[in-house]
Amino acid sequence: HVRVYQQSQASVSEFHVVVDLQPDAKAATVRRVVEAELALVRRELLAPEELARAVMAFEVSELWDLDSVGERADRLQTYRHYLGDPDRLQWDLDRYRNATPETVLAAAVRWLDPARRVEIWTEPSPAGVPVEALAADATPTVVTAHAEPPPLAFPDAPFRAKAPALSPPALVKAPVPATARLRNGLQVAIVERPLLPTVAFTLVWPGGHALDPPGREGLASACMGLVSKGSRDLNGPALKPRLDDLGAQLHTWVTRDQMGVSGLVLAQHLDATLRILADVLVRPALPAHGLEFIARTRTTALQAARGDPEEVAQRLAAHVAHGSSHPFGRLPTAASYGALTSHDCRSFWSAHGKPRRAHLFVAGGVRARARGVEPGAV
Repeated sequence: HVRVYQQSQASVSEFHVVVDLQPDAKAATVRRVVEAELALVRRELLAPEELARAVMAFEVSELWDLDSVGERADRLQTYRHYLGDPDRLQWDLDRYRNATPETVLAAAVRWLDPARRVEIWTEPSPAGVPVEALAADATPTVVTAHAEPPPLAFPDAPFRAKAPALSPPALVKAPVPATARLRNGLQVAIVERPLLPTVAFTLVWPGGHALDPPGREGLASACMGLVSKGSRDLNGPALKPRLDDLGAQLHTWVTRDQMGVSGLVLAQHLDATLRILADVLVRPALPAHGLEFIARTRTTALQAARGDPEEVAQRLAAHVAHGSSHPFGRLPTAASYGALTSHDCRSFWSAHGKPRRAHLFVAGGVRARARGVEPGAV
């Protein structure tokens, strides 16, 4: 599993490559692969469409952040504090819009210099060997002591003597969703916010982990993950670029008694995103190799969780609270993941992924009546 991200801070910027190795992976081999990819980034120009997708993803992320009133206030303060002018959002966006494959390559050559980086390798301690023993030969870090700062003083100013009067409670009026039942049985609820440039949606089915049969715990979660890999015509390698072109984000999720797909998209791209989602859900590819990858990565995550006391406690709590025979008390294991087959997922999705069992909730910059959905239709 590989994660790559850039992190901007007050006066510095960091580029991270985080790699989680499988138990049987050779560190030297993985390192060579990472080195080759980084060298490629510093050597070859991005394709224009790749850059356009990256800019689109950034702008969509910015729009979602600015939906929050608190984030807007924080952004104005950040611009004023570091740039001396709170009105710098357009300037910030233009930095990305004006980027070219050439300027990106120049930045990669400058900042991804191997001589400038720091590598940290973390390995689990061998069985029976205390962590302290592994660090016994490490060079100690010298920490310079600084004088304690003087305690903060808050004198009792006159205005503190009397608490301010309470304002009258704000009147909160819950939105009334427009609802409808489609011909395929899908129930839809839409909350209009016409001024927003974005739309959020969630498609939900009942079920979740409670549907896992004994011996195949993890089936619902693995199958929902497999559904997200694409349709028969629009598979994984082709699906992501299509979504990136639209600035759309989709992810599947599973809880004890529900499962679903959630998405974020620009309002003008909602229809195109829903068409892609419908294709994926009605004609999922469900490739066997995809299931094998999901099972392997989740098994590795289970092994890693053994070293996390909180993860161990959560697993034990579910088992103790509900018992081993209850669906909520039966937990995925390496053996149950290994027992899953693509046939299991096809049967699961055929039985539980029907539109007539689902509810679609949509909120944001969308007009319900323009889509034939009226308030109180259901």
